[in-house]
Amino acid sequence: MIVIRFMGGLGNQLFQYALGRHLSLIHHRHLRFDTSGYTATKPDAKQGTRLFGLGAFSVNGQSASPDQLLPFEMYRRRGTAGRLARLANRWTPHRWRRFIVEQEKDFWQFRRSVLTSPLAKEVWIQGYWQTEKYFEDIAPIIRNELGLKQSAVGENAEMLATISALDSVSVHVRHGDNASALNPLGVLPIGYYEQAAGLITKQIPKPHFFVFSDDPEWAKAKLRLPAPTTFVVHNGDEKNYEDLRLMAACKHHIIGNSTFSWWGAWLGKKDGQIVYAPEKYLMQSNRDHRDYYPLSWNLLPVS
Repeated sequence: MIVIRFMGGLGNQLFQYALGRHLSLIHHRHLRFDTSGYTATKPDAKQGTRLFGLGAFSVNGQSASPDQLLPFEMYRRRGTAGRLARLANRWTPHRWRRFIVEQEKDFWQFRRSVLTSPLAKEVWIQGYWQTEKYFEDIAPIIRNELGLKQSAVGENAEMLATISALDSVSVHVRHGDNASALNPLGVLPIGYYEQAAGLITKQIPKPHFFVFSDDPEWAKAKLRLPAPTTFVVHNGDEKNYEDLRLMAACKHHIIGNSTFSWWGAWLGKKDGQIVYAPEKYLMQSNRDHRDYYPLSWNLLPVS
């Protein structure tokens, strides 16, 4: 059994699932989901409150029962007991470790040993794993399993048809909790979006921009794009998976410093696709994130 601990918003959850699914295939194990960190009943983008969102997708795995999580409880504890358990685990040979954690120094960087090292019979895995290199070998499987169970209906079905008929460009503006002074991600300058949109208009005959944001009113007030623009506001945080489907349906993408829009572009890969992404991912840090972006995406400097 491989247990993946889910953390963060939907974009983070998709990265965590993709690694867990790959490991389950490599080691021929059942995949279980630890969703114990999600206790809220309503999302709040400005506060960074997230819900577990994989229930809408055709994922392969099941929620772990309390009994299945019990053997890993020692690693979750606060205080001296938890620190000692985690320290002892760290010095245990990899094949016997029951707790695999992505170290902060490894964020956004691929470590092949995560895929090639032997695993204990039952293992609990925690981290963000934000690079396609952890699952590119099974990309068709991930694309298939991250399709939504239910077909689009109503306004979403209508917008899907509109997006398909146009030279559609998704634009994702992350504001919400990124605007907090405590969040190292920070908010991308509007100039980044204006530059990317200007480049798109030179390459696409008749682009139509579809703007997605966790703070649509802020995005409406700030963005001035050089082509017809539709702000997608009808789903909200409660149905962010529907926004992801709409983003993936677009032919081209201008993504934010957000794993949510990363997945919109990755799941929406099409022939001739153009993707612009911010070269600087964390506005308040110069951390190396060399493995985060696929090589085919275009990175723009951010001042």
